[in-house]
Amino acid sequence: MEPGQSARIDYEYRRNGTANLFVFLDAHRPWRHVKTSERKTALDFAECMHELATVHYPEASTIRVVLDNLSAQKPAALHTGCRSRGVGPAAQRRGCPNQVALRCHPCSRKAR
Repeated sequence: MEPGQSARIDYEYRRNGTANLFVFLDAHRPWRHVKTSERKTALDFAECMHELATVHYPEASTIRVVLDNLSAQKPAALHTGCRSRGVGPAAQRRGCPNQVALRCHPCSRKAR
């Protein structure tokens, strides 16, 4: 090190795994909820939407969800998630997928 030069410290980065965060927020009231998962699959997304509809907003007739462009966040994921849990038509009307209206964020659409 030369005189007048600041000391430099190097560090080592260790990756200790990854996690996925689903963040829910309500623009009309001061509420937010974060759910973690090990992966970000269509089934994880469907489970989050089901929780949103049945636990957090059970009385809502429609829940508008704004999404980024994650490939797991598709309308088909809601149907897949409901089928994998054995959810029948009556429960689908209460929790998935009819109660949830998915919208893509305008800035998240891929450029063509």
